[in-house]
Amino acid sequence: MSSLVGQGVAMLAIFVLGLPSFVLALVAYLTGSLVVGWVTLVAGVVIGTAGVWVGVRRGGAIFDRREPELLQQVASYR
Repeated sequence: MSSLVGQGVAMLAIFVLGLPSFVLALVAYLTGSLVVGWVTLVAGVVIGTAGVWVGVRRGGAIFDRREPELLQQVASYR
C-alpha cells in the first residue's frame, strides 16, 4: 500500500512541476505569441534540469544509505 501512495505522490509532483510549462505552452498556442513560446522553452528546460538534478541527488542519497543492504541482497542471488 505504501508503494502505491508513493507512486501517487510522485505522479502528482510531476504533474504540478509540469503545469507551468503546459500553461505557458497553451497560452503561446492560443495567442500565437513567439515571445511566450520562447519563455515556455526556457521554463521547460529550467524546470526539467532542476528536476533531474534533484532526482539524482535524492536517488544517490537513498542508494548510499541502502548500499549495504542492496549488496547483500544481490550477493544472495548466486
